[in-house]
Amino acid sequence: MKVLLCDATIHSVVGGGQRVYNQLIRSNPNIEFHTFLKPHLPLPKNLPKNVVVRPWKTIHPKVLSRTVCNGKLFAEWIFDAVFNARELAIQVVGESFDVVDLPDYFSWGLFMRPAFEQFQVKCKTFALALHGSCSTTSAMEWDGVASSSVSANIREFLQYRAADIRYGLSRRYIAEWASITPEKAHYIDPLDFIDLPQPIPSWSREGKCNLVFVGRPEKRKGPDIFVEMLKRIPKDQYHKAMLVGPDSPHSNEYTAQKYLLEEARKHGIVLEDAGVKNGVELRALYGERTVVFAPSRYDTFNLVAIESLFSGCPTVIGSGAGVTDFLAEKNPSVPFLNVDPLQPEKIIEPLVAMLRNYDQCRSDVNEAVRQITRKPEPGFLESVLSQPHETSDEINQLGAKWYEEWTRDFCDIVSPDKQRLRVTGNRLARNLAKELLSKSPSVDVVYELLSPYPEHTRDDIRAKLCALWDMSDSVTCDRVRIWNEIGRLERMRGNLNLWATYKLRSMRALDEVETGDLEDLVKSLGTLGFEREADAICASRKTESALQYLQSRYDNNRELPQFEYQEIIDQRETWIEPKVAIIASLYDAADKLEYFLRRISEQTILASRQVEIILVDSGSPKNEKDVFQRFQAERALPVLYARSKQRETIQTAWNRGISLSRAPYLCFLGVDETLRPDALAILCKALDDEPSLDWVTGDSTITEVDRHGRFIKDVMSYNRSGYHQDLVQLETCYLSWVGALYRKSIHSRFGYYDGSFRAAGDTEFKNRVLSKISSKAIPDMLGVFLNYPCERATASPLAEIEDCRAWYLHRTLAGVQYTYANRSVSDLERQIIRCLGYRKSYLKSKSTDFLYAKSLLRYLEIVAPQSELMHLKPGIDKLLGLARMMDFVDAPNAIRISQLEFEWSAVLKEILPLHSRISGRTDLEYGLYNDNRYQQHYWPWRVEQDFVSNTRGLRYVWP
Repeated sequence: MKVLLCDATIHSVVGGGQRVYNQLIRSNPNIEFHTFLKPHLPLPKNLPKNVVVRPWKTIHPKVLSRTVCNGKLFAEWIFDAVFNARELAIQVVGESFDVVDLPDYFSWGLFMRPAFEQFQVKCKTFALALHGSCSTTSAMEWDGVASSSVSANIREFLQYRAADIRYGLSRRYIAEWASITPEKAHYIDPLDFIDLPQPIPSWSREGKCNLVFVGRPEKRKGPDIFVEMLKRIPKDQYHKAMLVGPDSPHSNEYTAQKYLLEEARKHGIVLEDAGVKNGVELRALYGERTVVFAPSRYDTFNLVAIESLFSGCPTVIGSGAGVTDFLAEKNPSVPFLNVDPLQPEKIIEPLVAMLRNYDQCRSDVNEAVRQITRKPEPGFLESVLSQPHETSDEINQLGAKWYEEWTRDFCDIVSPDKQRLRVTGNRLARNLAKELLSKSPSVDVVYELLSPYPEHTRDDIRAKLCALWDMSDSVTCDRVRIWNEIGRLERMRGNLNLWATYKLRSMRALDEVETGDLEDLVKSLGTLGFEREADAICASRKTESALQYLQSRYDNNRELPQFEYQEIIDQRETWIEPKVAIIASLYDAADKLEYFLRRISEQTILASRQVEIILVDSGSPKNEKDVFQRFQAERALPVLYARSKQRETIQTAWNRGISLSRAPYLCFLGVDETLRPDALAILCKALDDEPSLDWVTGDSTITEVDRHGRFIKDVMSYNRSGYHQDLVQLETCYLSWVGALYRKSIHSRFGYYDGSFRAAGDTEFKNRVLSKISSKAIPDMLGVFLNYPCERATASPLAEIEDCRAWYLHRTLAGVQYTYANRSVSDLERQIIRCLGYRKSYLKSKSTDFLYAKSLLRYLEIVAPQSELMHLKPGIDKLLGLARMMDFVDAPNAIRISQLEFEWSAVLKEILPLHSRISGRTDLEYGLYNDNRYQQHYWPWRVEQDFVSNTRGLRYVWP
């Protein structure tokens, strides 16, 4: 077996992981190990015959800032990980290995597979050796240095799942990973390969003991616990106290050793810095009157404790070290002092007793160690590395995708001359970009500054998101890159629903779906409870499937289910047949309900007893029933109150209201919506006067109010002048429920609301039945939306995700066919012309909708290919192509963006006269940013709170 060990420090660094590798090499002579040696380091003596040491070649310098100028936006950790994986693969171009073994104290394993494929390195198995992750050390480091890094946790999590095989010598560490990932790791018995020392038979029998902490003074290893114990041990009970090992960081002012020495001095303790000792020197130290301290808070194993103990030296071991499990399982007779890092004071008494009876304690350790018999299992490592693979194809696809994006424009090997030329060229381009944009920096400069911004903590990620939110609000180009970056960061902090929202948005903008992205998205939507949206996305890829999906939604909602109720209170006047039913869904609505009922009681139509009010309480946790009954005691209204046992969607509540209503006309309101006092009277008259009319709507306004419903200011209005029913397919707000009324018979004829929607069910219902009904608008302000200081579910990422089946599916070729299959060609043509210039109900300016026009033209090509309007298609295709290029700029800098804007202007000069002639319209306004793609779902979702769906125990994972 030929194994490549991916660590160039094995022969040059003294550390636990490197020592384990050296002993694995010596204990597995049948395996050919390939290792690396950094330049200018001497080759170690007495190397085993089964190791091949290769000189490490430095390929090219790392240039962090250039990634973004090549049209990419990556986090610094992705760049570092890809760079390291590539650099390793370049060392062994074209070679073959049975196993590539990466220690998990590095974290670039996610990109090992694609890097090796790029450089034609063949490998049967990618193995991950579980020595101990650096992120845990960092998270448990000294104050001022400690950092629980989200990005570090996530890259280690992705690396773990991307490997084919994992193995380690700590059962505790293996169990830690098993609790957060489905892929298992294999245990290797330390007794099979660790070169355990023989007990030292003699030691000095006179004098006091030395108390020695051995190891790096990282906080997780507990050197401060050692100092804390020294404070409690009588000074006359020991000779010297020492720190042995290399130094490590503590803060900007101190190293860890300096801090520990100063802390000891403050309490009158003489603590010596004995420096770094090699194996021979440590063996000599263990042979003196020494007690070794390894009071770890957290350690995957701790070789120091094993070497000390098996040398016969009394040892104090922290319960946070994995070696305690090994000793309990394999060598329970070997005595040691087990210290609880949280309660070190409890061990002082037995520790002092050990110092007073040192010789007896040491004899006991020696005797127990001598009784241990080892039976190493030959070929154990080869057996482990030959186990069946357990890997995550999903994670490996993600790694391959990121790697491919990173390397798309990156030179494999850059000579110094080319590198200088490239850096100079980029510097000139940036300076020119700054001149072109004067005060504001170009996007490539912004990206370059943003890309290396840290992502270690949740505060880091939130700060980076704030910058991206501001960018997303202000820029009109390269939006997809920004959305993707926001989505990646949201996924890092556990907001998987937001990642899915931005991924859907990006796919729509580019009108393309990558297979890997689609599979990941569909799986994630299913995890989040959006199975129907996932089905709609899959169906939308084929026209026939999408048509079947739309028809199935129509068929499945033709009938009402049988409803059960927890409670019904009916205070309607049963001897009167009402004309209008006002239906309101209640959930968490107690604070607004009284004001809502008071405003409804102002309706003039109530005087003629033609109204019934139906309140559907969807299992609300608040006291809506008490509010309703208090109001009824003051002002009796014809109200039916019905409560369901559990919370339900608003559309299910509306269906309940429909089943409970007796009136032929229906009005649906939320408790944050109301009507002008004469609104229902006006709307009723309109339906009475036109029996063929199904739905009538007035204008409406949005008003900002305080939490009591008191007016603050008008925000915006929906002006439906010039109404045509087909405008609803261009802008759904043209047909409303607030300030509107429709015939109940719509439901018996064409179906009910889809209760599976949580936010976008009203939009879906309109699109489902619109082509089968008639509607009109009344030029009068009748409805009022009350903007209370709280969020609305209909203005949320939830609604945007649901819109993929409620709205966007109806804008595909299948959606057009569903709507226009039974209508005339002239209706279809008029709708195409509307797409070239229409006014949204909440705007004064003209808008275009080229993407919907494209779908309409595709259907026109099927039913009337000879139509004159087919000459619009080439120009619209050109404009959409340029719009997509603006949404994901291949080289995001001011020069390229200016070039695209110039191309847009040139295309407009070419096609606008032709489109005006064909459409017969002289008012066409083809702006770059007044198309629907820049007016719908373009804003960032500024979600301030963090979710916890990406935490498993103490680690962050990639959800």
